[in-house]
Amino acid sequence: MSTSETSIINTIKAWALPGIFAFAVAMLNTNLQEMKQDIKTLLAQSERDQVKIDYLEKEVQLLRSKLTNSEYPYKDVEDEYPPIYAVIPKGQSSTDLYIAHNEL
Repeated sequence: MSTSETSIINTIKAWALPGIFAFAVAMLNTNLQEMKQDIKTLLAQSERDQVKIDYLEKEVQLLRSKLTNSEYPYKDVEDEYPPIYAVIPKGQSSTDLYIAHNEL
């Protein structure tokens, strides 16, 4: 390589390297600005969602307080026990095997 070729390469290096760095910094700055805008948008959306959640929690508490203060829904004591079934052998009538609930 001659000295003129070397000086041309050195001149290109001197201009290209800062140009590449400037381009990389510009791209990084653009991405950071987009990220800032996206974060602001997400924070605003999160704030709106939190307000909705707070409102719905208040509504649920109000409904729960109304339901617990009233007598309805009325729960019968017999509803707590599952139904009882029995196997009746062939040849016997079901009336012979019936025992009243209060006789047990």
